[in-house]
Amino acid sequence: MDAPPYPADVLDATYTGVCAGHAVVTAAVYAGASHPLVIIGGLGEPYADWESELEDTGYNGNNGGDWPAEMKPASAESVQLVACVSTRQVADKSCGFYTRQSDGVSGELRLTNGVTTIKIVVAGTGAVIAQKAYRATPLSCNNEEPTVSGNAPWVIANDPPGLTDGQPSCEDYIVGFTQGAAL
Repeated sequence: MDAPPYPADVLDATYTGVCAGHAVVTAAVYAGASHPLVIIGGLGEPYADWESELEDTGYNGNNGGDWPAEMKPASAESVQLVACVSTRQVADKSCGFYTRQSDGVSGELRLTNGVTTIKIVVAGTGAVIAQKAYRATPLSCNNEEPTVSGNAPWVIANDPPGLTDGQPSCEDYIVGFTQGAAL
């Protein structure tokens, strides 16, 4: 029987510092064939949607709770790895100048591309063992009327990749570290 998920707020309070390189001395030793893991971060704040997404949709979209048992920590002390997830916008390109039809205001139109970075860290040492960045599919400048408000320059942003995006998907990348020999 799968271990119930340990309360996210306790795990968050215990392991957030690992993403900044701090060790948690009470964490389990990174060894063996299975590695309980905590996800810190997500869509801009700790545990924002990613942790609940794991339980709601399940692994590979198979309705809830069927993530590998090895991934789920039974206690705060059983955690071996932390998946630190961060998102940001990266300047992509300028589409030149645009004149807004509603009021004739002109200004530069810029595109940004969302990036999700996943860093796998050993909880007990703070050592980074792997890192991967996922970029959203770039937007393109086109002749369609953009929706812009406020003052120029206007920025059209592409959302960072989510849990099931990418090749391999973000979820596959994370789950891959919960099973197998320690690196």
